[in-house]
Amino acid sequence: MELERRNFLRGRFKPSPGVIRPPYAVVEREFFSLCKKCSDCASSCEEKVIKLDETGYPEMSFGLGECTFCRDCTKACETGALDEENARPWNVKAEIGDNCLSVNAVFCRTCGDNCDEEAIVFKLMLKGRSKPIVDDELCTGCGACVMVCPNKSIKMTDGQKVKGREDLNV
Repeated sequence: MELERRNFLRGRFKPSPGVIRPPYAVVEREFFSLCKKCSDCASSCEEKVIKLDETGYPEMSFGLGECTFCRDCTKACETGALDEENARPWNVKAEIGDNCLSVNAVFCRTCGDNCDEEAIVFKLMLKGRSKPIVDDELCTGCGACVMVCPNKSIKMTDGQKVKGREDLNV
């Protein structure tokens, strides 16, 4: 991340750990040196899930919809910051929180119904509850489950960053 005066004064010396860059993004260090904050990737996204963060870099905003992995963002990126051949692995997965309606005995299967990959299954529990379980092998990280969740219980996480391997991305 380029150290702009604004970031320095706000104490931001590294990218936010929860930020998910668009699919086909190269490793973070290289991404920040290549990305020119032109917004071409965001404007080319037909699903409108790529937004610019407060510093002008593109990030995924799954609350707006799902990524179809159409590659329009890579075609629009002229700098190489989004590059299919040199991209870091897409390890983004859905994570369902404890405030899920189904876990709290309210019948809801919206996330599972909207998952084309059938990566979300529900394990029956006592007292009319069921626990949603995300199969990491089937989850593509598209985010189709996020926007439809009525309780905003689902967030997308980058598996590399979650597992303590942030140094691979920076």
